[in-house]
Amino acid sequence: LEVTRPFGSKVPVDTRLALSMRTGDIEFEGSLWFEMGKKARKSGLVHVAESSFSKAIAAFQRLENDQQDSSSDRIRNLVVLVNLQLAKLKHEIGESHAALQIINLSDLNGIGERRAKDLPLYLSTKLLKGCRFANIDNSKPVNPTLVTKGLILSTKYMIEGGLVGVDEAKERFNLSIQLTPKHEKAHFTFSKYLDSVLEARIDAIAARRKVG
Repeated sequence: LEVTRPFGSKVPVDTRLALSMRTGDIEFEGSLWFEMGKKARKSGLVHVAESSFSKAIAAFQRLENDQQDSSSDRIRNLVVLVNLQLAKLKHEIGESHAALQIINLSDLNGIGERRAKDLPLYLSTKLLKGCRFANIDNSKPVNPTLVTKGLILSTKYMIEGGLVGVDEAKERFNLSIQLTPKHEKAHFTFSKYLDSVLEARIDAIAARRKVG
């Protein structure tokens, strides 16, 4: 079991990892590495998190030779989940450009020309192209909630980096709500952003009055 245990992991998880490896349950193995990486990221264990995410991706990569698995909705969604966590990790350590590259939803030029029914597949394809997975099927859309999460993350990172103006940011948030109208975080994040814009304008007006 020692060979499966990164710093900070727990014995029950190590045991499940060892069992999944011995039984050849690659999907379960990848999912366990993903959960370990997520916990490590939240605990600030950067190297452990990155290593765990890499192992999760490698586990899913081993499924690529089985076309039935590599094209399944389940595997496709798991791969996107890992990459979104990896993007969060990159952003948290100051590598925002790398995070945006992983999500791959920064450039949405021409999206207004697409029909509403075509948007989920178009955005899913872009999201999947940012994934470190050689043979994943991008001919079908991933779970819309994952696309929304990717849009929200990339928009937040672009706002923080000064890479997007207010109007474009609003369009991106509206797009995320259009994709998943019941996604509470999309509404909350958009509302929070609008509050920050309003506060900034109020502060700017107050500063001008002081100068005058």
